[in-house]
Amino acid sequence: MLSSLAACGAPARETVSTPPPDLGIDAPSDGGGQEPSDGGGTGEEEPPAQGPDIPAPDPADYAGMDENTPDGAAQAYRYYITLSLWVHQTGDRTTLDALAGPNRGGCDYLNKDIPDDPTPDTLWSRTEISDVEIDPLEGEYYDYEVIYNFNISAHTRDNTIAVERYEVEDLEYASLGGLIWEEDRWIVDGLTIEWGADVV
Repeated sequence: MLSSLAACGAPARETVSTPPPDLGIDAPSDGGGQEPSDGGGTGEEEPPAQGPDIPAPDPADYAGMDENTPDGAAQAYRYYITLSLWVHQTGDRTTLDALAGPNRGGCDYLNKDIPDDPTPDTLWSRTEISDVEIDPLEGEYYDYEVIYNFNISAHTRDNTIAVERYEVEDLEYASLGGLIWEEDRWIVDGLTIEWGADVV
């Protein structure tokens, strides 16, 4: 089980290691980051990746995420992670950034490979998420620490080394989010995540 959280502004680490005192990140990431453009273009061009064929996660599917309860924290974190995966497919991170705390290290580490100027060639192809486990626990540094383990389906990604895209098989993800209740909503203020085969 993941046991330490990176504040969403603590320095991210490249490899699994022992975290510094209090907070640290202990998992590699293949996520993405940075602000994308709005896609621009005219009505005659190819539609951008954030077209209607990949709908955004609907907050209504995460009942209670606006409530100051353990289940509300769990649903808010589940929504944040699902939204992050959607942003990897669309490049539209406007809502995602609003759900993270001001110190962004752990969150940015998850999302650092979202391109500045996304195109269909630089984003993930469509992928689906399936829940494995979600469990909110009272936290030492946060109001709640939420264990959220899930799988995502096979898809393709941009390869920054080679010219061609590459195939990614089904992946298991194990994550731990630190959530705080702030101004009548949940904020993801800490994050640790790892993925691969047999990580759950």
